[in-house]
Amino acid sequence: MNNKGFTLVEVLAVVAILGILAGVAVMEVGKYINSSRKQAYDTMMDSAYAAATNYYLENNISDNTEVTFEELVNSKHLEEPIDPNMDGVSCYRGSDSSLESKVIIRVGDNPTFEVKLYCPSGYSDSKTYSE
Repeated sequence: MNNKGFTLVEVLAVVAILGILAGVAVMEVGKYINSSRKQAYDTMMDSAYAAATNYYLENNISDNTEVTFEELVNSKHLEEPIDPNMDGVSCYRGSDSSLESKVIIRVGDNPTFEVKLYCPSGYSDSKTYSE
């Protein structure tokens, strides 16, 4: 008698191993997606800082000023910031409509730019840049 097939135990073992590998792969892809989104938010804040610097220089700002992302977009200094967690939704305002993304420019011997980012997905962060 010639038995060349696999036993049920062998097939179940292979399926279990494949299931574990698939689970690990899904978790790693999830981590990669989350880190990519965080990187997108950081890039958005860096772009807002660069845009605010140009805005500051072009408009000869001499007092402490708040510039909204919407002003920077309307003045063509910044492209519209899109929330990576909500496809096509802008990050002008956060989930609470009173939270508006902006750059606070503090003028002095060494101007500083504090970028405050609020997105509808609930993400918020702030970062301070010095000249």
